Amino acid sequence: DVARRTGNGSAFRLWFGPNELGILRAAVVTERHEGGSAEEVAACADPRTMPSRGRRGDYYIQLGRGLAQEPAQRGRAVEMLARAERLAPMRTRMDPYVRQTVESLWHDAGGSALRDMARRMGISTV
Repeated sequence: DVARRTGNGSAFRLWFGPNELGILRAAVVTERHEGGSAEEVAACADPRTMPSRGRRGDYYIQLGRGLAQEPAQRGRAVEMLARAERLAPMRTRMDPYVRQTVESLWHDAGGSALRDMARRMGISTV
């Protein structure tokens, strides 16, 4: 309720509001292994209105991690993680959960985009 009433704010770089709530909700469903609903629970967030590239990257990280849990959504998961990497390369590449997700996707699905991402993360030298 508070997030809805206050709107998206950036006081003290806390980024409180519906955008942050969407990112956090996506992270929670992913941690609960219900990542297929990550997009649905993050619907209140609009990455276009996020003033920080890092927060936009976090949004796509959480969507990518969640979508990766659904075999039919793995292609979209890679797209989301690639967006996150373009927006916030170091944050994305160094995040241990992203690294784990990319490694898992790479071993399960393969593909040149995943191979290149894994190489940039230092996961693969192939």
